[in-house]
Amino acid sequence: MMKKMISLAIVAALAAAVLSCNALPFGGGAATTGYGFAQAIASGDYKAAYGYLYENSPDLGTEDEFAQRYTNILGALQVKKIELSDREIKENGESFTLKYTLKLESALMGDLSYDYEADIIPSKNGYGVMYTPSLILPYLESGDTVRLTTEYGQRGEIFDKNKELLAKNDYAQSVYLEIAKITDIGLVAQTIASVLGVDAADVVKKYDNAVQNGFDLVVADALPKYTLTQEQRDALTAVPGVAIDENSLTPIRYYPMEDNCAHVVGYMGSPSEEEAAAMADEGVTEDSKIGKTGLEVAYEDILRPRNGFKLYVLDSLGNEKKVLYEQPGHDGEDMVLTLDSKIQNKAYTLLATNMKEDQSGVAIVMDYKTGDVKALVSYPSFDPNAFAFPMNSALWEYLNSKEALTPLFSRATQGAYPPGSSFKPFSIVPALENGKITPETVPNLNIINNEWTPDLPDWFYPSVKRVEPTLGEFNMMNAMKSSDNIFYAWAALQVGIDPFVAYMQKIGMGEAPSFELPLAKSNLLNGGTEMNIKILADMGYGMAELLVSPLQLASMYTALMNDGDMLNPTVVGSIYQEQGSEYSEVWHNERTVFKTDTMQQGTIDTLMQAMHMVVDSGTAYPARLPGVNMVGKTGTAQVAQGDGSIREMNWIILLGLDDGNQKLVLVMLDTEKDEGDAKFTIARELMKPDGYVEQTDDAGQTDAGNNTEAPVE
Repeated sequence: MMKKMISLAIVAALAAAVLSCNALPFGGGAATTGYGFAQAIASGDYKAAYGYLYENSPDLGTEDEFAQRYTNILGALQVKKIELSDREIKENGESFTLKYTLKLESALMGDLSYDYEADIIPSKNGYGVMYTPSLILPYLESGDTVRLTTEYGQRGEIFDKNKELLAKNDYAQSVYLEIAKITDIGLVAQTIASVLGVDAADVVKKYDNAVQNGFDLVVADALPKYTLTQEQRDALTAVPGVAIDENSLTPIRYYPMEDNCAHVVGYMGSPSEEEAAAMADEGVTEDSKIGKTGLEVAYEDILRPRNGFKLYVLDSLGNEKKVLYEQPGHDGEDMVLTLDSKIQNKAYTLLATNMKEDQSGVAIVMDYKTGDVKALVSYPSFDPNAFAFPMNSALWEYLNSKEALTPLFSRATQGAYPPGSSFKPFSIVPALENGKITPETVPNLNIINNEWTPDLPDWFYPSVKRVEPTLGEFNMMNAMKSSDNIFYAWAALQVGIDPFVAYMQKIGMGEAPSFELPLAKSNLLNGGTEMNIKILADMGYGMAELLVSPLQLASMYTALMNDGDMLNPTVVGSIYQEQGSEYSEVWHNERTVFKTDTMQQGTIDTLMQAMHMVVDSGTAYPARLPGVNMVGKTGTAQVAQGDGSIREMNWIILLGLDDGNQKLVLVMLDTEKDEGDAKFTIARELMKPDGYVEQTDDAGQTDAGNNTEAPVE
């Protein structure tokens, strides 16, 4: 672990000085002078106390210097209150001795009590207290210096499940000036300005400040890692006094996966005034860097180090004389995630290479037995490393713009979308479990041109539509395979409003699972909406006002693999901490359940059989992998836009069933109408087991995606 020590001189050496003193305010008695001085010190009125001092005290200094010594040292001890007691004046021939006790209430060190003693000397102006440094603290002597050494801890780092770094403490590329080697600051400034595009005047200003303060070097500009080309490096270092550092001068938080993991890990930045004020007691200042998004902010208290410091006295030779207070610091704790950076990178790459300019999407890979999230990608994304440096307004506006599809927005967790037909394995459950239908039930409906108007006295609404007729018998199983909206609307109407809504609430609609990052609540009904049979029918095929985040929908599907229990997703696996010479796990995440008993085992068996059909010969056929046993469901939800156009939310969920492949894959693409077929390619690639070899026919074509008989959703 890297430590950085910075010494801050609280008080300059208590140098001897002989300066004239103001006339004593009371001009006379030793008791008046002594008691007045002690009372002024206890009251914190150091300028008044200065007026009681003997003008020829050897270590006196000016009034401002005297007051500053007390302010600095007692301030360093965080003294909040001073109580004076046991004042006493004793006569010693022509002089007198002042004795008193100060009780100091220190926020740093607790309650302290010091006994003080000083000579009171007669002079032409009356009596004066002989000043010595021991009147500040009894053990201070002439030439002593009080110093505060701060030990800055290291922020905890973030790793993937294989201990690959996702958030690393590192250094920027720093172009710096070696002051002693510079002979022509004008040439230096112009060279740096021409190569890096900075203001030459700013370089000169930094140089002048370094010279004025006696610094050996100063950073002229800091850049993200790997920014400088070899040509730029050569041009800069050719000028005497210009050098490049990559390992010590400018600490930064570095994110090796860049865009690929940005929404999960997040980024750091400067605290707002409100944040700095709220976290002041924790050592956060306006100059600090804190987590702003993602896990960086969600686990700020875990990741942030606690700085240590030592308050001590140095003698005139620079030797440590006395430690006043020492508080050990410690590094932040490290986080090991459930993410697998290889799968995360694959998911991001698949989205990036298959998305068109106006398309966005989500890819999730989860272990359905544990809830561990292996990949969580929202596209488009952003490079969190850009936030390590001052960001121009144009880039900030771009990252938040609708034209760029708001790259900062995490669609996987913060977005909520209509699930469409991907919701049918859940909307059909109350009909099955309330005995309204069986898997073989075939309703006798009057369907004309793929439209059906329910034969109900209070149906005053448009007809229910489907894309194509169900292939085979018009029952629940085939309707699932073909994703027939009419069947599922009819089934929901058989259940009725109250039982259907009760089941929706049972499975968490209107809530969100527990997760380490903010997760959008799902939606059942908008505020003010009154439930009716039209909404009920639409909910049967995942529409109406239903909204769900991609991560919650993935969580819902875990119920099929866990006896009806929906698992909470999780992305933080464990926390590690360095304790002395030991580096060990101090916390480990456990599997937790969002909703229990959401469906009976018989229902699960029926749904699994139907979802097998979806992959084998239904709407998910283009995603099938020969030799890989899996089930799945697709969905396409159309959403009208304000300009009259149609956007589609294209869903696919796959679950692997082979030993060692307990993988849940969810892909959601936001596209224009009829442009969502890339979901099959993305999901199919993510579902491939390690070492999977694609099977081909004699013509060299793969055995997937060629079924022209697969129904269109």
